[in-house]
Amino acid sequence: MKLILPPHFPPGRTDDTLLDAESFIEAYTKMTIENELDIANEIFLVGECNAIHYSDLMPTVPEMTSSKSRLLAWLNDHTRHDKVVRKGIVTLYKKDRHLHFDGTDWRARYFCEYIEYVGKKLLDVDYVGKERAMEFAYSLRDGEWLNMMLSVCGLYLLNDLHQRNALKSAIARAFLNAVSLVREFEKDLGLILGRVGKTHYAPEEMCKDIGRRAH
Repeated sequence: MKLILPPHFPPGRTDDTLLDAESFIEAYTKMTIENELDIANEIFLVGECNAIHYSDLMPTVPEMTSSKSRLLAWLNDHTRHDKVVRKGIVTLYKKDRHLHFDGTDWRARYFCEYIEYVGKKLLDVDYVGKERAMEFAYSLRDGEWLNMMLSVCGLYLLNDLHQRNALKSAIARAFLNAVSLVREFEKDLGLILGRVGKTHYAPEEMCKDIGRRAH
């Protein structure tokens, strides 16, 4: 008789589970709870980081604290001539904390550890430089800035994972799909308005396409 393991059961456990039912139950229960916790955390983060643009989460910052653009610059890879010259914090996080991932899927239960990692990198003189580290240290002590930073960092990671199809929750994927469509719609609408402003004319087919997306 062939043992049929539940979907996504951790590999390498077949012999153990055949000989020890309690080990099977313990491992499968642990895996199920962890997966449900990851999904719940993804949905929670999507709700908390609910925004189309990062500027919606960090519209202004307290005096002397780091700007949204500066924070995003360090989260993101820095490229020159299409070549990465400095890996961003999120790229480093995925490399240094690979145990926070199930294959490519993020284990969202590690959100607090992700934020801790971001904070330490922002304070790392060898990474951001002494002047920037001092600026981020001051910013992180400001409660208002810290709350906005949490949301921006959460949304940034969710967007990155969504682009790589590395989210577990169907709800989170659906929400971020909708957000992506809104961004594309705004971009296309901006192109039309720019064309109209310059030429007082917009191609008919482009307008029809925008209308189809809006509905």
